[in-house]
Order: sequence, then structure tokens, then C-alpha cells
Amino acid sequence: MNPKEQRETQKQLYNIYTGILRNNPVFFDGLVPEFHYEFDCPEYEELNETYHLSDISGKGTDFERARRLCHHFAPRLKHKGDYDGHITANSLALLDYCYEKEDMGINCLYKSKILAECCMALGIYARRVHIMPYSPYDMDNHVDTEIFDRKLNKWILLDVTNDCYYIDGNGTPLNMMEVRNKMMDLEPCTCVFWRQVPNTEKLLHNSKNAELNSYTAKNMFWFKIDSHSSFGIKGEQYYFLPQHFDVKKNNLDNLDFKLKYLEEYHLDPGLRKYLLEIKERIEQKTFVTYSTEHVWDSPII
Repeated sequence: MNPKEQRETQKQLYNIYTGILRNNPVFFDGLVPEFHYEFDCPEYEELNETYHLSDISGKGTDFERARRLCHHFAPRLKHKGDYDGHITANSLALLDYCYEKEDMGINCLYKSKILAECCMALGIYARRVHIMPYSPYDMDNHVDTEIFDRKLNKWILLDVTNDCYYIDGNGTPLNMMEVRNKMMDLEPCTCVFWRQVPNTEKLLHNSKNAELNSYTAKNMFWFKIDSHSSFGIKGEQYYFLPQHFDVKKNNLDNLDFKLKYLEEYHLDPGLRKYLLEIKERIEQKTFVTYSTEHVWDSPII
């Protein structure tokens, strides 16, 4: 396909995915989530000093500083979609493994963890957020980072994998639910990419990327958010689900699809064993639904 045909195909996909969101606008009510932000982790001082976070982030609002961190790390963390997660899931271990190393990559799950911890190390409220697709036959999802900007008094979604964020028609950066709602209502929702111009400090933005827009819309059906923002993994994940959506059935159907895919293509038998173990755990698991009502409230007490 030529570029024009590719754009048209992505536009058609975008219309399909946003239509799915339009047909599922209301989320389940449920428990009220309690998010925890731990700024006193002793490892944050080492993280800041080792990777010069204060110098990179500079001065300005929480969003401006977090955006600079996102822009700095995005090109320095090689993407590897099938990364197996064998490195301990904290920023120091992950950065030691892959920072500026062309032969060592990680996926969005761990890139977003790095950005969240780097923001927390500088006193910026941050959390890792999972955006999830509707189809059980989808082999992919995405993970981003949300930060809270005290000046704007709002949460903002940052995608360190693609070095971008979303804005509305007035140029206001958006949080995860705002992106979903704007897309589902076909309102202005523009993806902004920040790139350093060689030998200058000027930043440019490119707001046209149909492929990433359709990819984001695809993955905006339901959410998971880490309960604790801390150094390393702590706590649980909260599930936020549209009404009439059975997340347990969706997970099991997805695993069956992956197992069938592995069998058809004669892929790694070790992965098959791993997936069967996950399926057994999910069959025994009770999924608790949480309310979205206060998720994007200010975390500052």
C-alpha cells in the first residue's frame, strides 16, 4: 500500500475501534480504589544521581519536567515486544540492563515502570497504567504512565514507548479516560510527538500519526492501574471495566487463542507451559471491579 492507502486503512480501523468505545461508554461501579505514592524510597536518591534526573528534567511544571524525562528515555530504551521480564522490575535494575544498549530491549510494561519511578524520584506523582483491548483474539495491549501536574491540577498520560502524549482542541494534555472519551465522541484528540532538533534546544511536534491513533483507540477499552507507586513492584492492580464486559472470560478466551496460535506455528513449548499455568490461576481467580469515579482526582491531600 502507498502512504495514502495506509492512512485510509488506519482511519477505517480508528473508526471501528472508536465505535466499540462509543457502544461501551459506561463503566461498572465498584469498590473505591486507594492509590499509594511512596516518595521516601531510599533507592530514588541513587536513581537520581546515577542518571542525572534533576538535570534532565530541568525546571518548570510537573508536566514539563516529566515530559523531558519521557523524551530523554524514549530513544535510549530499545523496544523488544517479546521481552520475557527476567530482570527485576525496578528502574535501577532495568536501566542497568538496557539503558543505551542496542542489543538489550524491554517492552512497554517495563519502560512505563522506569518513567514512573524516575518521576517519583523527583517528587512528581506518577503511576503505571495498562490500556487493554476489547477482542480476546488480540495478542497485544499497551502500558503507559500517568503523571499529576500540580499547576494544571490534573492527571496527564505519557507514552514513553512512543515519546508522545495527547492534547484536546485547546492544547490541554489529557489523562487516560479523557483520551478514551474524546476518541469515542470523535472530538479533537491529537497525539503530540516531541523530537529534539539536532544542535538546538527547539522542540517540534508532529500531530499526524494515524497508525498510533488507531492503536491507542484499540487499547482503550478497559484499564488496569497499579495500586502502589513505589520502587519495585508492590501491591495489586485495580481493574476498571465497561458494563457488560466479562474480564475473566475475556482473559481465558485470550489464553486459549494464544495456545492455539502456539500449536499452529509450533512455537516454544516452554511458553505453552507458562500460558497453561496462567490459565489455571485465572480460572481460580475472582476479579474485583473498581469504580472510576475518583481515579483522576488530585492525589494531594
